[in-house]
Amino acid sequence: MYDKIRFKADSKGRKQKLGPGEIKEYSVRGSVYRSMRFQETQKGLKVRYIVTSHAPGLFLKLIRESETLIYFEQEFIDSDNDFLDAIPLLFKPGAGEMVRAKQGIFGPKKKLLSAYFEECKALVDEINKRKSSLKSTLDVYEFYLRECGEN
Repeated sequence: MYDKIRFKADSKGRKQKLGPGEIKEYSVRGSVYRSMRFQETQKGLKVRYIVTSHAPGLFLKLIRESETLIYFEQEFIDSDNDFLDAIPLLFKPGAGEMVRAKQGIFGPKKKLLSAYFEECKALVDEINKRKSSLKSTLDVYEFYLRECGEN
């Protein structure tokens, strides 16, 4: 949400403005924000989040993290009502892409999630069930770790 944060090293020091390229992460009121370098590309209605060191950095809110999967939220101010909103993103460390896990009121993005987690047959099957138990991004995250993610 923020391009830069203000950081004060000690009570006597001056405030510095630091961006995602200058610090790895920061914490405020119990929430951790991590710098991620990625580029959003759009083709029609399909948006991709390509992770690359050449892209500008952005702070993403860290929701959950394991060795095999990270759940972020990209926070933004909704232009319609000025409320804080977030885009849920799932990222497999080492992968070249993050995937948007949910599309507003329409629920999980079944095709994108199925392609992203194709190595986890149990998760793909659950995503595509008519009455799936996966109602939230956290459900997808926890199912993946339980069935396929932890070594």
